[in-house]
Amino acid sequence: MTGGIAKALMATAFGLGVAIFSLLPFNYLNARLEEARHEIQDAARIRDLAREAPGEWRRGSKSIPGKSPKNLLLDRLRYLIGKARAACLLTS
Repeated sequence: MTGGIAKALMATAFGLGVAIFSLLPFNYLNARLEEARHEIQDAARIRDLAREAPGEWRRGSKSIPGKSPKNLLLDRLRYLIGKARAACLLTS
């Protein structure tokens, strides 16, 4: 009977070792996946904002001296992305 218990304990210890060791690559890959997901979401937001924004800078922002419409759009996108990231931090 003691031989069976020893084998069960060894099998349990081995199984726990494999499970704990496999968490390292899992957590690393999961973190990389999360970063990629955030980058894709940011790119999608920029794309959506770029579709909407040209009408906005044509209406009033065009008169700012020294700023091209492209720079105005980029400034607005940076502001909105920062605002979206701040909102994500507050909700998590």
